[in-house]
Amino acid sequence: MLIQEGCNRRISFLKLGDKIEKAVKIFLDLKLALIPVLDEQGKLLSGFSRSSLYRAILDGAGAKDIIDPYLLEEVISIPDDMSDEEVANFVKTSAAGSVPIVTQEGEVLGLLCKAKMVMTLFRHSEVLNEHLQAILDSMHNGVIAVNAQGIVTLANIGAGRILGMNLEASIGRSVNDVLPDLDLNPALN
Repeated sequence: MLIQEGCNRRISFLKLGDKIEKAVKIFLDLKLALIPVLDEQGKLLSGFSRSSLYRAILDGAGAKDIIDPYLLEEVISIPDDMSDEEVANFVKTSAAGSVPIVTQEGEVLGLLCKAKMVMTLFRHSEVLNEHLQAILDSMHNGVIAVNAQGIVTLANIGAGRILGMNLEASIGRSVNDVLPDLDLNPALN
């Protein structure tokens, strides 16, 4: 599941009444963008972000002041059973850099870090591309893909064998240069 791969389980928590000094130490030690704030039962109550820290500094708060006035009013969280498709859509559309992953009971399991999730999605897309290329290369039929501008974007081994050419060199070139006797203009228009 994507949520498990993108989850940072190395986190610390704050509670109401904690000092700004404690939050700064957590930010420095764990390189987090958001620290979940838990209630007395250990459930997600709020969050203290780097922006919260900046607001505190601008307000003249010191290290010994409490975090409470600077907590986020609304914390976006995601359930631990969110589907891969929902996680991918969340990462694409949310402005939040890090969000708590919570159980149905409100227990925080970790933080979904957008940067880590983007890298996870990128690795997954690389694997899918490798699988697609393996399928295409195992075909006996020749396949050449051309984009709307007539640029060759993909060619499989079968196409190279049938045409007697090394089509790797054709990727990124105009199909008219690669296959000058083939008129694809009607198909491209």
